[in-house]
Amino acid sequence: METMNYWKIIFRGVSLSLIFIGLYHFLVTSLAVVDLQVVTDTRTKLKIYYSDSDKSWSERRVAEVLVKPGIKDYSMRLTNLKKIENLRIDTSEKIANVRVVSLVISQPGFTPIRIDSPKEFEKIKQGGGIADFSYSANGFTVKSASNDPNLFYQLPPLVKENIAFEQLSRMLLLVLFAFSLAFASKSMCHDFRFVLPLGLVVLTLIIVMASLSNYNQHPDEGVHVAAAKYYICLLYTSD
Repeated sequence: METMNYWKIIFRGVSLSLIFIGLYHFLVTSLAVVDLQVVTDTRTKLKIYYSDSDKSWSERRVAEVLVKPGIKDYSMRLTNLKKIENLRIDTSEKIANVRVVSLVISQPGFTPIRIDSPKEFEKIKQGGGIADFSYSANGFTVKSASNDPNLFYQLPPLVKENIAFEQLSRMLLLVLFAFSLAFASKSMCHDFRFVLPLGLVVLTLIIVMASLSNYNQHPDEGVHVAAAKYYICLLYTSD
């Protein structure tokens, strides 16, 4: 009986290790993160569309963030950098003056792509809906003429970084954490001791969700709006 319990713990540890490593791979190492510094005079949304060499833009391949006056630092996630060659930056969805001080795209295994100097700003191509575009050492500024101003930027070739040791170390930590949970679960299962810790986790998630959600809106309101825009666009562009 003791041997059987031991193998159950090992199985739990291996299973949790595979789950944690899989989540780490798909949510961390396979996604690019965009860190922005933005100054705006109007509360609006800044969107970044991404595509490969065909330069086709879709609401299914976009990241967006709500920018507000007085707040400068923002972050969003894109897809894997290996799948991106071109960006379309929509600085606002209404008439606004928006200055992007810096835009840095990073992903484990690659040198960060920095758009934060006049040398990089001059590579940005203007699209439609722009009344004025200018840049300096303090960023590039877009004064929109419509609700859909857009800019285009072609990513430079990716430069790989050797992070094998760092990645291996993190995976080992995930495995240790998984087996720690597996061994802890042996005692937690007696007398339903797991109920209180799990209840605290659920309560924490509820508090986080309540604090991040806007008043009179459910947490995924923005996702529903984006989905509605996509289907409206699809309806009016299809024959």
